[in-house]
Amino acid sequence: MTEPPASPAALRRAVKRHVWGAHHRFFATCALGVEDLLEAELRTIPGVASPMVAPGRVAFEGPLDAALAV
Repeated sequence: MTEPPASPAALRRAVKRHVWGAHHRFFATCALGVEDLLEAELRTIPGVASPMVAPGRVAFEGPLDAALAV
């Protein structure tokens, strides 16, 4: 296990590097039958990649900013 950052500035840099800078996998939920509309909306958000439709949800990959835009 790694040691926690020693200062608040080091913590901010670590969060930017490992959380904000990375691509994550998310899913957005919706009512059954409107998954295609959700997928179309997700495709308009910059950074969203490979949306996959499933009943009641759409999984997608992207930066944390993409999930906050949903």
